Amino acid sequence: MRLKIKNPKTLKRLTWLAHKLIYYWLRTLRVEIRALKNDYRPETPYMQDGKRVIYCVWHEYMVLPSIRFGPRNMTVLASEHGDGEIIAQLVERFGITVVRGSTSRKAVSALMGMLRAGTMKHLGLTPDGPRGPRRVAQAGAVYLAWKTQLELVPVGVSFAKAWRLKSWDRFALPKPLSRARIVLGIGFSIPPETTVEQLPDYLHRFQQEMDRATRVADHWVQTGVYDPEV
Repeated sequence: MRLKIKNPKTLKRLTWLAHKLIYYWLRTLRVEIRALKNDYRPETPYMQDGKRVIYCVWHEYMVLPSIRFGPRNMTVLASEHGDGEIIAQLVERFGITVVRGSTSRKAVSALMGMLRAGTMKHLGLTPDGPRGPRRVAQAGAVYLAWKTQLELVPVGVSFAKAWRLKSWDRFALPKPLSRARIVLGIGFSIPPETTVEQLPDYLHRFQQEMDRATRVADHWVQTGVYDPEV
């Protein structure tokens, strides 16, 4: 699903309206957050004694955690396509900085921008974006963690009731007043002495942790029971 809006004034008006609507819409959700690891404090999940990390959430769920709960000192990666520019301007209105680019367009400049941002801020990624496959982690997140020496933190999200777009990721729009659950998964770092040949092993581990955090969030929102062992 691509939105082709090229007029800057139209785009600015659209993001202003979306900012207002999303702000109040997300505040109607009944959200709870838990963490699978003890050193993440669920009541303030993004305050880890100053430690910068890379938060990763599947593309379909990016709106809620980044806008409502994302730390203000965070930089996210957004596509340069029309819909990516809308998302970029939108999150900037919530105080989050943005690096434009993707794995398919201006990949080198996007990587350099995220590397620079990682020296000062948290980073936010959708590891299966911008084109999928859905819920399949790409190598970019692992490579960025290796180069920045920041910990990868998988974030599982689930909504009790949501509208789904007919896009590659089945983008989820939670219905007002519905339950939403966020689970901070088990994060890990990639040692600096790791070789390029070893990175696929970390990618496999990252996929497993993303799947686990999502599975726990799904179970929690469906049953009302938080069980980190499902």
